[in-house]
Order: sequence, then C-alpha cells, then structure tokens
Amino acid sequence: MTTVIEVIYENGVFRPLVEAGFKEHHRYRVIVEEPAAESEARINGDAGDKMAPEEPKRDFTLEMRWLSQHRHEYAGQYVALDDDRLVSHGTDGREVYRQAQAAGVKHPFMAHIEPADALPFGGW
Repeated sequence: MTTVIEVIYENGVFRPLVEAGFKEHHRYRVIVEEPAAESEARINGDAGDKMAPEEPKRDFTLEMRWLSQHRHEYAGQYVALDDDRLVSHGTDGREVYRQAQAAGVKHPFMAHIEPADALPFGGW
C-alpha cells in the first residue's frame, strides 16, 4: 500500500501535517520529495548565494571561420583556438588542451580536423 502525506522536518524528525493512521513502532519506507515550488526556485537560480553565477553563452563564429580557412593546414590534428587565434595543435588532444591552458586560455575551443579524403565513420 502507498500513502502520500505532507510532512515537515523539525528537530531531526519528519512530522506528519495530517493524521496518517500509522501503527506505532512499525517500520515504514519513506521517499522524500521536495515541493515543486522549492525545486523550481533552485533550478531557476533563486536559491540564494549557494548557486554559482551562470557563464554567458559563447559565440563560436570566429572559431568556425578560422576552421574553414585553415582546415587544410592541420588535417589529422587537434587544434586549440582562442577566438580566431591558434593557441596549440598536435596529434594528442589532451596535450594540445594542456598547452592551451598553459598559454593562459582557460576554456580553449577544441576541434579535431579530419583529413579531406577521410571516409565518414558510420559505426555499427
């Protein structure tokens, strides 16, 4: 049998807000669900100082333009870009990313450039 009741948590104990008719000293399994208004407030950023500020959305127009202009020069390699500036490139993506961060770019735009004659990957 499943019964849904409203409770309040006080002094380390869940206290029913209505008469529930439960047996004394009987063991029950409790599923805790926050009221929708409190959950939405947390999701929508109304949870106070605990939430990190949202970073602004990035526009990748400069990076995409750079890729279209220089793709042929870096076939088979990873590139790390900061706007329209090449920061690092090579065949090891992790190393390229590390080099970009070492150069002071906190969030580099990373791309792997497939050779122009590469067959498309179809998977299984």
